[in-house]
Amino acid sequence: MKANTTYYVRAYAKIGDKIVYASNEVSFKTLRLPSIETFASQDVTSNSAKIFVSLSDLGNPPANTYGIVWATTPNPHLASTPNRTTGNLPTMGTLQIEMSNLQLNTTY
Repeated sequence: MKANTTYYVRAYAKIGDKIVYASNEVSFKTLRLPSIETFASQDVTSNSAKIFVSLSDLGNPPANTYGIVWATTPNPHLASTPNRTTGNLPTMGTLQIEMSNLQLNTTY
């Protein structure tokens, strides 16, 4: 979904080739997306590293979880890698997240 966009929603049911739509529709407008930034790793060991994440805006409605994903190839996404750390979002500010079970001498 795009920020600051009005969406219109209507339910439907399909029976064979026939589609029945709800007589009403609802609308909502998305507001701000969270503002988040990842910083360089620190305290790198042979199998772990600490990453700092800065959250300067929770968005509206506010985000309630956060996390990082990592891989040995660029641009990791939740759908493309099992390597992730998530947690409940406490407040805005800088968060420290630990990556663990890393492979020795490997670039992430």
